[in-house]
Amino acid sequence: MTKEKWTEDKIEKTLTDLPKVEDRRSKDELFQTIQAQSGQRRMERRKDKKPWFFPAAASAAAALLLLLMLPSFMNTGLFTSDQPQSNTAGSNQAAVENNAAAPAEEEGTDTESDDGGSMTAMDEADNTEAEEAVVERPENTENEENTAAENDAGGDNAAQNNENMNTAELPEENDAEENAAAEEEVEYTVTEENDIFLIAEASPEEDIVTVTPASASGLDREQAVREALEAGDPTGMDLFAQLEEVVFDSPEEGAVSLRFEEDVMLQSMSSAQQVYTSEVLQEVLSLYRVREVYFFVGDEPADFGQSGEDRMDISSLNRGFYGVPGSDRLISARASGEQQTNGAGEPLNFVETVLEMQDAESGGTESVIPDALEFTGDMYVEGDTAMIFYTYDGGEAEETRFHEAVQLTAKYFTISEIEFYNESTGELTIAPVGNGS
Repeated sequence: MTKEKWTEDKIEKTLTDLPKVEDRRSKDELFQTIQAQSGQRRMERRKDKKPWFFPAAASAAAALLLLLMLPSFMNTGLFTSDQPQSNTAGSNQAAVENNAAAPAEEEGTDTESDDGGSMTAMDEADNTEAEEAVVERPENTENEENTAAENDAGGDNAAQNNENMNTAELPEENDAEENAAAEEEVEYTVTEENDIFLIAEASPEEDIVTVTPASASGLDREQAVREALEAGDPTGMDLFAQLEEVVFDSPEEGAVSLRFEEDVMLQSMSSAQQVYTSEVLQEVLSLYRVREVYFFVGDEPADFGQSGEDRMDISSLNRGFYGVPGSDRLISARASGEQQTNGAGEPLNFVETVLEMQDAESGGTESVIPDALEFTGDMYVEGDTAMIFYTYDGGEAEETRFHEAVQLTAKYFTISEIEFYNESTGELTIAPVGNGS
């Protein structure tokens, strides 16, 4: 094949001789087609070019950052604390050297492989993790030290709190032991007494009405009243021996009716006899909380004495019994004039009454409580039971007299039983109180 020179005339002639190209597309369609093919070729050329600048720049920036931070790490002593930190520092130093060497190799190379770019990204991630580990270690160490210190302080505080709690609980434990010792039951020899009533007797020569305790064993209150009135009859005519019936709560509640045999002359009593008979009725019937007494002869009301009345009022107020000097008889606080109210003018309660019975203020009475007897602990009423604690190692007769006086006193209160605790002899005496119910 010979080389020929192309001249303009020859080129023009050659193009003229080429076969005619027939294309049905318009000029606009041809232009758009050529533009599209031209853009596709530019995109293919761009895809053929592999990026190398941005990975290299990122690696260089990471290396520069590590170089700037390295002196500060060395000043804080991170590489001289312990063996694990030295290993970490060595790893970081190797990573810095590798990253520093990478840009040098890239600068001497016109092209960069995909593997090289991937390794650079991985190194950067590793270096970033290494930096975070190195930077965070002092904070973790400080937190661990603070946590340990807080735990130690918490342990000390807990120990101190436990010690304080134990110290505070000691008095309570001691108090509990003392209370348990105080509440320890004492062995007592138990004696049960019978209920008692009283026999009232008039002493015109002394101008008083005294009483004598008597056993009420086997007697109801109606029988006890009949026996008391008959035994202490002050009329001189044995009028109460002719008493047929004693009816409580008749003709109304709180009243009692005394029914005598027919033809009994209650009006035949003298004025003196009527006074002493009234006092005897007062002492005997008030023991059962009677407020009124009605007199009947047969089924008809009868006048009592020369008063012209068929009824009589009974006082229910009495606070204690005292002794009559030179005898075994007792006298009520009402009859003797002993104190029955407190400073406010109110009737004494049971405990106040017993304590008041220790001292006799009127000249014609004496205390029924022996001088050698001393009350111990608290005297109190629980429910309908009165409890009295005392020490006494004297005569039995004096102690019995004290029991009977208190037993009669309790009949004026809502008490059904008294427990006498003699701590000197270890004896418990239980005395029933028949209060008229």
